Amino acid sequence: MTDDSLFVTSRVAEGYAESRPRFHGNVLSRLALKSPDFSCFRALDVGCGTGLSTLPLRDFASQVIGIDRSAAMLAAAEHAPGVRYVAASGEGLPFVDGAFDLLSVAGAINWIDRKLFFAESWRVLRAGALLWVYDGAEQGAMIEEPSYREWYVNQYLSRFPRPPRDERPITDEEAANYGFELLAGDSYQLEIPLSASAWVAFLMTQSNVTHALEQTQMTADATKRWFHDSLGRYFGGREGSAGRERRLLFGGPIWCLQRRIDGGE
Repeated sequence: MTDDSLFVTSRVAEGYAESRPRFHGNVLSRLALKSPDFSCFRALDVGCGTGLSTLPLRDFASQVIGIDRSAAMLAAAEHAPGVRYVAASGEGLPFVDGAFDLLSVAGAINWIDRKLFFAESWRVLRAGALLWVYDGAEQGAMIEEPSYREWYVNQYLSRFPRPPRDERPITDEEAANYGFELLAGDSYQLEIPLSASAWVAFLMTQSNVTHALEQTQMTADATKRWFHDSLGRYFGGREGSAGRERRLLFGGPIWCLQRRIDGGE
């Protein structure tokens, strides 16, 4: 399912580390509220990227492991006590059965072979352990400038179409098929203040922009200039030189699942 080329370059990895908003702790706290009381010692973060979704797991576990198939992402990952990183995929977890009390997936479920992933998740989680799945996409909305939505749809998505991915919601039936119980499914929204420069830096890490840079003759420098030129009016100037921030909307689905004792199919 994964188009590995979208996440393997040092440009994208450095952009993730430097320019992606750090909202993951907020979302994990929301998932914790939807979870039953549980004892968590070891947590695994699948598709960890540069560790933005991994580090907040320290609030819930003493030992945290982040895995990603991209060597560039892992090379740019932020380290902290109690956290380590392993090169691996969500379809083939290199851990013993029942090794973890909690497994999280932030934004990566869309790029994973779900049948293989759920089977592996059931295997490496102990009975009663939790699986937290969430996405954190920008929503194409700017609080101060509603007209931004028109730019987003008619210019941005037209110029940079989204590459295909699996965006099906997790259902009770799917969870049960793989030996899980779906405890909660919900969504969230966050308003994150960002300057024009910060927003352009974020957009340059998006999979649709990376895909366009790979498949066309667009260059990263020319794409940045286009973003600044076309977005300037929404931030009060071409370069946003005054540092004016706008509140951009982020959000997505969240699911809390629990591993049953008996497996699925």
